[in-house]
Parts: sequence; structure tokens; C-alpha cells
Amino acid sequence: MSLLITYKEVLENMYGITYMIDKEGCLIDYGERNWNSFAISNDGEILTKKDNVIGKNLYDFISDEETRESYRKMNGLLFNGIMENIHFYYRCDAPEFRRDMKMCITPIKKDGEVKYLIYQSILLKETMRPPMNIFKNQDAQRERTSNIVTICSYCKNIKIPKSYDDSKSYIWVTPEKYYQLGGRESILLSHGICPLCYENIVLKFLPADTL
Repeated sequence: MSLLITYKEVLENMYGITYMIDKEGCLIDYGERNWNSFAISNDGEILTKKDNVIGKNLYDFISDEETRESYRKMNGLLFNGIMENIHFYYRCDAPEFRRDMKMCITPIKKDGEVKYLIYQSILLKETMRPPMNIFKNQDAQRERTSNIVTICSYCKNIKIPKSYDDSKSYIWVTPEKYYQLGGRESILLSHGICPLCYENIVLKFLPADTL
């Protein structure tokens, strides 16, 4: 009896949201059950159709260049065998929920060469809260406002002026603190990386000579 299983079967049976990319960043396959469930719960029904996922490039789903580049470099370390695996913590919030997540990126070798990477996104904790409409569908927001606010791609902290009297200095605050300080709901989110996540995630995995 053969014990061989396919990559698809591995992805389907792994915990969390799982997907596989090749060296160019193209999505080769994914665990449909958990992927589709998460997509539907986050207004992402379009991503439940295979034609909108398979063969698409991972980097095209990342909205800002700074975050794209951090993923490119981390993936490069894995494909080149410089690191054995990468994992980090991040947030993926919905209007009614705070979600604390863990990302694990694991190389898949064939004939001694890394051919693919498996991404595994694990939900660690989900906490209900009063709705935060800044996390609602951004296409709908785009029709109502041109007010742009930067949010960290990893921790979801928001960049705001340090004070009303100092519009050139900024601090990063949690979404909850943003609301407490009277932040607007009708905004467009522009993604970036806050200084703390840059230090704890980007610099942690990327040697100085790669930056």
C-alpha cells in the first residue's frame, strides 16, 4: 500500500490557513476548507474561486511596496537555504473581532533544492469587541472619502499625528486607541510597517547586508 500523499492533501489537513508558492511567488495550491471559511467571514468571497487564486502572484495581494519587499526578502532567505524556517506574530482584524495570528513559512525541498514554500497562518486568539468600521470593505470606503491613514501590515497599529499642534511628528497606536482618541471611521487604509514591527520582524530575519 502506498503511503504517498499529495501536496494538496497536506495543505488540506494542516491546521490554519495554508497555501503554497513557488520561487516567483505564484500560488500553486491551498487548503480550500479553511481558506474559503476565512475568506467568506472577511468579505472575501471572490477569493473562494480557484481562478482568482491559483496561478496568481502572492505579492500582488500585498498592497504596499514596503511590506511586499519584506516578504520577498524573507522568501529569498528560505529559497536560498539561508534560513530553515520563518515564523512571526501578527494581527488580522475584522470589524467585530481582534485576531491574534501566527505565520509559519516552511520550505519544501526536492532533490536537495527548495522548490516551494508553505505558508501556514494560525489563529491564536479571537476576541469580540464593539465594531470598528475602519476594517470594513475598503472599496466602499473609497466612494465616501479620500482621507488616508497608514496602518501597519503586521500589528494593525495606526499612524496618527503626535498632537493637533504637531502634524509633522507621528505615533503608532492600536485600533482601539485610535477610536479612543476620536479617530474617524470614514478613512482609506494605506499599509506600511511600524517601527516596532520593522525591528521585531523585518530586521530579525533579514541580515543587514540585504536591506
